[in-house]
Amino acid sequence: MSAFPQEDRDVRDLSSLPLNGKRLDGTQNAIIHESRPEGEILHVFGEVDLTSVDELRSAIDRCAANGLHVIVDLEPCTYIDSTILSVLMRASETYAGRFQIVVPPSGIVRRVFTITSLIGQLPVIEALAGAD
Repeated sequence: MSAFPQEDRDVRDLSSLPLNGKRLDGTQNAIIHESRPEGEILHVFGEVDLTSVDELRSAIDRCAANGLHVIVDLEPCTYIDSTILSVLMRASETYAGRFQIVVPPSGIVRRVFTITSLIGQLPVIEALAGAD
């Protein structure tokens, strides 16, 4: 999906997202690309697992191809599995110094990152406001 200006829509409000008239339920996902001055943001909504690994990997690579900072925002994410963690680990190595992951301070995604000890290994921030 194309980027849209932050001032026009709140990307955390699913009703404002350009999802072709579809509504997300708890088992679906969407990856929304947004360009901001601090870099290319990928907002990840819903459940992301093996079925969406190629979509996320491709989205990260497309955003990084322009040389800008890439931020994967997992705040609106409700489920994440090891295949997605693998994509994030690869991206962190490939795009070192210009890749960050937003993992909110609480919730299921934070728990997964904590249990797997990835908080100290990957470039994790708690909110978009903390992005470089």
